[in-house]
Amino acid sequence: MRTLRAGWLSLLKEIRLGDKPEGGRKTGFIAVDLHPFAPNLTVTWWRTPRGERNAKLLATHYLERAERGHHELTHVVELIHRTLQERCLDPNVFDGVPAAREGSLFDRLAVAETDAVDRLHAAMEAQLLRDSGRWIAIHPLYRIVGASVDLGFPNLRIVRPDDEAYWRALDGGRLLAEWNPLSGHLTGSTIGFRSGRFHAWLVGDYQGSKEGVRQRYKRDAQQAMAAVYAFWSEDRRRHRVAQEAQEHCLLLQHGPLRSGYELSGLGLIYPCYGDENEVALLAPRLRAWNLARASLPADAAQRLGNALCFVNLAMGSDDIAYYLHYFIALDALFGVRGKVEESIVDGVRRVSALAKAADKAAWLFELRNELVHGGSRNVHEWPRYPDYLRHFDSEPERDIEAIALDCLRRYPDAHAPGALP
Repeated sequence: MRTLRAGWLSLLKEIRLGDKPEGGRKTGFIAVDLHPFAPNLTVTWWRTPRGERNAKLLATHYLERAERGHHELTHVVELIHRTLQERCLDPNVFDGVPAAREGSLFDRLAVAETDAVDRLHAAMEAQLLRDSGRWIAIHPLYRIVGASVDLGFPNLRIVRPDDEAYWRALDGGRLLAEWNPLSGHLTGSTIGFRSGRFHAWLVGDYQGSKEGVRQRYKRDAQQAMAAVYAFWSEDRRRHRVAQEAQEHCLLLQHGPLRSGYELSGLGLIYPCYGDENEVALLAPRLRAWNLARASLPADAAQRLGNALCFVNLAMGSDDIAYYLHYFIALDALFGVRGKVEESIVDGVRRVSALAKAADKAAWLFELRNELVHGGSRNVHEWPRYPDYLRHFDSEPERDIEAIALDCLRRYPDAHAPGALP
C-alpha cells in the first residue's frame, strides 16, 4: 500500500491547475458534485509529461493485483483519470479545485495525504470492480477435427460446434441464447464468423475488463496453438493452403452489471493447413507437456511462453519474417545478453535431440545476422547458402523450424526442477 500511496501523490503533483505547463495535455470535463442538489461544474486541468508517466507507473501497480482478473494498462490509466475527475469535488479529498488558478491537485488536498489517497484508492478499486466481469472468448479453428478436448491449457478448451452438452453447460446455457456455435452467428443476426471456415472453436473463460481479457486470450491462444502445431508437425512438416483464416474473436459477457458482445481483432492464430488435425490424438502428450510446464521456475516459464508466441507468429509468416520469428523463439528460450550466439548454440545442444542441431544453429545464427543487418534480402542470397546445402544436405528454413519446434517440445522436461544441466 505504501507504493500505491506514493504513486498517487506523485501523480497529483503533476496534474496542474491554471496556466498550461510546458508539454502539458489539457483535460476538460463536467465534474459531478456528490451532493444531489449541487450544480455541476466545468473543470479544466493539465497533465504534464511526467504526470502521464506517473499515471502509467501507478497503473502497473494495479495490474499486479490479479484478484480482479485481467486488465490492460492503457485502460487502467483511463480509470485512474476517471477516478480523479469523479472525486475532484469530494470535500473529503479536495478543496477548491474548480476555482484554483495555480498549483496542482496535490496543493488542493483537503485532508491528510494518507486519508486522501486511501479514499482515491477505494474509489479506484470500485472502478476496477465495476469494469470487471466474466467473459467468454471464442475463435474459429479450421480443420481441427475430432472430439472436444481439454489439452491442459489454463482457461482454454477446443470444442466441436455440435457439442451440445458443453455449450449448454457453459455459462449456464446463457451463451446459446445469443450465439449459435453451428453457424458462428449471433442469434437472429448475420454478425459473426464466415460459415464453412471453421471446424472447431477455441473457447476461453476469463475474468476482467474487455480489453484485458482480449489481450490475455490472444496470448493464451497463441501459446496453445503453437504448442499444438509443434506436436502435430513432429512426424512431418505441415503446409499452409491459400484459404484465408479468420482473425477475429467473439467476446461475450453476462453479468449482474452488464451484458453484451464484441467481435474483436485477434490476428492470425491458426493458419489454414492442407491436413486435418485430429487434436484429441495429441491430448495425452500435450497434457503431460503442460503439467511439466506448470512446474517450471518462473524465468524458464516466461521464456517458454514468449518463445511460443514467436513460433505462433512464424506459423503465419513467410520469407524473412518466417525465418526470423523462429530464430527469435530460440533466442527467447536460450539467449543471454552479451553472448547470444554462444547461449543459443549451447541451449540447442542441451535440449534438442535432432542430429547436428547445435552445428546447424551456429550456421543459422550467421544467416540470422545476414538477414537482420541487410547483407541479404532472403535466405537464398546468403553467400554461404550453397555451403550450407552441401554441408548439411538440408534447407535453412526447414532446419530452423524443426530445431525451434523440437526445443519447444523438450524444454519443460529439460528445465524442470532437478533436471540434469
